Amino acid sequence: MGLLGLARNLRNFDEAGVSDTVAARTVARFADPEQVARSRMFPYRWLAAYDAAPSLRWATAWIRRSTRRCVTCRP
Repeated sequence: MGLLGLARNLRNFDEAGVSDTVAARTVARFADPEQVARSRMFPYRWLAAYDAAPSLRWATAWIRRSTRRCVTCRP
């Protein structure tokens, strides 16, 4: 699943009860600068994912890093 799909489904992941291991791998993908640049997601997508995520395990520093990285990869 791509980063946009992962970001859009954070609430569903919490409702499905995904393990902390899966959550950690997801957050690691969000924090990877190469994957963020390749995803071509706009900053508002990251902020929308942050707002929609009900659990604090998604609300780590990845949102700040990912938003900064996708801003730097925009022309």
